[in-house]
Amino acid sequence: LQTTYPPDGTSFLSLEHLELCSCSSEWWNLLTLILNDAPRLRVLKLNLFQEHCVQHDGMVSWNKPSFVPECLSSHLEIFEWRQYKGTETEREAAKYILANGSHLKKAAFYSESAEKQGMLKELECVARDSCTFVFE
Repeated sequence: LQTTYPPDGTSFLSLEHLELCSCSSEWWNLLTLILNDAPRLRVLKLNLFQEHCVQHDGMVSWNKPSFVPECLSSHLEIFEWRQYKGTETEREAAKYILANGSHLKKAAFYSESAEKQGMLKELECVARDSCTFVFE
């Protein structure tokens, strides 16, 4: 992104469902901005839309937010992450969402990694008992 995002006057107050491509190294910064301004977000899906992504090396950097966005603590019900690689930064971001998603009903991760079992156990420990956990 060459310009400031979101543009002045943009509001996500009514946003309830978001699908975001995770091919940009800056996607987490964009997501953090949206989460902070989308208190009603119920469904969050992270994906890699192959048709426009030339290269994807996983999440490059992640900065833990200074406070938990309202949507995580009070509204998010479904969290899905496709093309999950399980890098250290992706694991930290995923654990943050799972730990702070007080109302999560379903968390699904889709990965092609050979180390699925280890990733599953690490994330499953963070997920709340009331959350259905899927890892494929």
